[in-house]
Amino acid sequence: MASIVKDQPLVSAPGVLAGSSGSSIWHSSGTTSYNIRGVDGNRVGLDVDGVDIAEATPSPDSSKAQSFGFGRDYIDPEMFRTVHISEGATDVDSNGLGGRVSFRTKSPEDYLKDGKNYYVGLKRGYSSADSAYQYAVTAAAGNDVVKGLVVYSHRDGEQTKTKGNLAANSDDWRSDAVLSKLLWNTSENNQLTFTFDYYQKEDTQFIDYDTLKSGGTSSYTSGLYQKATAKRTRFSLDDIWHANNSLFDVLKTSIYYQNSESLTHTYGQYSTRGLRNVWFGFYNSDYGIKLQADKNIGRHAITYGVTYSELDQKMPWTSNYGTTTSLANYMPKTNTQKATAYISDAIKFDVNGHLLTITPGVRAEYQQANPKDTDNYLTDSAYASLKSSQLETTHDHAISPQIAMSYQLAPNYLTYVQYNNGHRLPTAMERTGVYGASSYGYTYAIAGNPNLKTETSHGVEWGLKSKPAQGLTLNASVFYTHYKNFIDYVSTTPPSSNYSLYYEMENLAQANIWGGELSTRLDLGAYVDQAQGYSIALAAGKSKGNAKDQDGSKGSINSIQPGKASLTLAYDNPNKLFGLNVTTTTVESKQASSNDTSSQTYSSSSTYYKAPAYTVLDLGGYWNVNQYLKLNLALNNVFDKKYWDYSTVSAFTTSQTTLIDRATATGRNVVLSAEFKF
Repeated sequence: MASIVKDQPLVSAPGVLAGSSGSSIWHSSGTTSYNIRGVDGNRVGLDVDGVDIAEATPSPDSSKAQSFGFGRDYIDPEMFRTVHISEGATDVDSNGLGGRVSFRTKSPEDYLKDGKNYYVGLKRGYSSADSAYQYAVTAAAGNDVVKGLVVYSHRDGEQTKTKGNLAANSDDWRSDAVLSKLLWNTSENNQLTFTFDYYQKEDTQFIDYDTLKSGGTSSYTSGLYQKATAKRTRFSLDDIWHANNSLFDVLKTSIYYQNSESLTHTYGQYSTRGLRNVWFGFYNSDYGIKLQADKNIGRHAITYGVTYSELDQKMPWTSNYGTTTSLANYMPKTNTQKATAYISDAIKFDVNGHLLTITPGVRAEYQQANPKDTDNYLTDSAYASLKSSQLETTHDHAISPQIAMSYQLAPNYLTYVQYNNGHRLPTAMERTGVYGASSYGYTYAIAGNPNLKTETSHGVEWGLKSKPAQGLTLNASVFYTHYKNFIDYVSTTPPSSNYSLYYEMENLAQANIWGGELSTRLDLGAYVDQAQGYSIALAAGKSKGNAKDQDGSKGSINSIQPGKASLTLAYDNPNKLFGLNVTTTTVESKQASSNDTSSQTYSSSSTYYKAPAYTVLDLGGYWNVNQYLKLNLALNNVFDKKYWDYSTVSAFTTSQTTLIDRATATGRNVVLSAEFKF
């Protein structure tokens, strides 16, 4: 997930280390989601072919909602043809408080072109960063009526190497991904697509005592072993009907079922109680239907649609000491039903010979969460006072209007301004989830809240897209977004005297984030004949922000990433025989503030590690040896720079030296692959 957005100025992929203060010791390491313009986690939408990827879950034995346990890393890049990133505003047909990342899987039509009836591709790849090998096979065949595609990718590797002084904890992982598609043109106006999409990753690692102690867990003096499994399976049936009737020109229908599972088994010798085994799981079963219609009427281009989905979730937990076994569910089995309706209209006008487009739109969403099977949920008598409110059916709704205007200033100049009202409805975990401990005379609970309000955003963006001269493109944008009702855990008054400590999900803060982006590209061949194929590209972005909590106290927003800029010099042979590129990336230094009022992840009594500024140089290239063979090569961090990604270390205090050392980015590394195409 992280490498996909490596060169994006205001997009990153935060990760966590197993056993660190940023995740529970019962959860595995990995990527939690994407961070877009300073907003991350479940506030960023994530989907594959329009089907949402399961949400990340808060670490249940942490009083920090933005410290995620199970992340959202259920993907293999080999399966995808495009990745679309919506920064800030999203279209009315999708949600995402801080933006959305949409993956689109490959299609038989990508390979069966120009009269070709079959395609076979073999790929072998290697990455020295984690000693990972990849084997992939792609096969497609068909005619004008029926086309089929199968893609298989296998990867296996070890722990990611760092520039730290301490050896990384051992890790052994493997993944398998399968994509199968069948396209059937039932008529000249209708196409059916059947999709099977599967991904599974197994990860076995050892977390040593030094890491655990630095992360605040000092009872497992011999370290911990952990096996983590992530699995996602999706079946979809999509239909595209070109009808050109009074209701629509094109109608798109999608029916899907998706099952996602994350499971960890962690075991080790507890200092006083012997061998302990802990199994923790998060299971999501999702099915739904979507209909979207497009209709052109005169100057109007109308898009409208409806969706309905049902999501079943559960989060079981089992702990075993010798012959003693404890069972619990950190949320009741919950069925969540969601319905949405949306419409937008792109209206075109001629103003002084230039095109003006005004696009108003609105999205309405309704959600009902029904806690079901409550076996082993809050079985301890200390939590009995929570049951009545935690297990009620809840209802949420939101209406989000938006409007965008674009004006063609000149043939090569387009300016736009847009307003977007976004929302994120509270999840079942945030409503009902509870973690508690009541042994050894110490009772505490970390609880959800059925009365949470919807998180909302109001964003404005202005931008310019231009081609000021031949071979030159220049794009710029500035944005401002106001967020309300950020959800996080807050220490509050216990519901009974049973508790020594009590944390509850609450709508904690308001936040303001603003910033800008700039990108430009110059084709040198447009000015110098001898420079045909050479280009220079620059991309830069920076965000800032502040927050205010319920008491009116102002503070920082530590999820905002440091400013970033990249400069790329590239050469592509005019006949595409080969290409080379050199990219220099510079990132500012940043230190998390102890007065972040937008999240409880940070403590006012702590001093956090300052991630130094850094500059790295990367090289890349490809060579189409012939029509059957293509070689790809990347040499990353050419000068073997030691640096830290702020999004990974921002929550580490200066005293957590082991975690900081092991969180360094990878030094000089190579990625290479060979593709055989027939």
